[in-house]
Amino acid sequence: GIDYLKACKKTRPLKGNKEISLARLIMQHAIGLGMIETNPLNDIERNKVVEVKKRYVTHEEMTLAVEMGRKFGGARLIVALALKTAWLCVRRSFEVRQIKRESVTPSGILWTDSKSKTKPTILIEWSPELSATIYEAMEVKRNADAGTMYLFGNLRGEPYTKGGWKAMLDDLMRECVLEAKRRKMPFQKFSLQDCRPKG
Repeated sequence: GIDYLKACKKTRPLKGNKEISLARLIMQHAIGLGMIETNPLNDIERNKVVEVKKRYVTHEEMTLAVEMGRKFGGARLIVALALKTAWLCVRRSFEVRQIKRESVTPSGILWTDSKSKTKPTILIEWSPELSATIYEAMEVKRNADAGTMYLFGNLRGEPYTKGGWKAMLDDLMRECVLEAKRRKMPFQKFSLQDCRPKG
């Protein structure tokens, strides 16, 4: 309880504030049921949250990431195409990493909103750029025994773990940084989360 909230204060203050609000609400419900008389969490202060500026990935940065993905192929290309898809479809990182091949239809790509309680499915119709990106991802050569369920899965056809995804993204971004230096062009590392504000 309290130790977790203290840890959130240091590393994830916004998440900690959500937890505090939920805990207070639960205690208020307990008061309504007559289980307790006062809310013991009333004196807990919300965390101060420093406003984080949104990272807007430039077209040049995205283009370089896809170029480096194509240069090295395999897992790096899968990651690069996922980054571009997150931007084109304005989707959350979890949704991109979990999208399945069965969601690809002749009309476009079907997405489920991971934050919605009703989990509605929406169709994002093809644009030439989106269609080319998705079909390129489908054509990336996987291991011979790999399944083909996940569009942006690893070379074994499985969904990436957070750690596995981060490792491949770090590899791709490292190559982008090196190439950007060679070209004397501006480049900052970016992630799937950064692609949604760009979209």
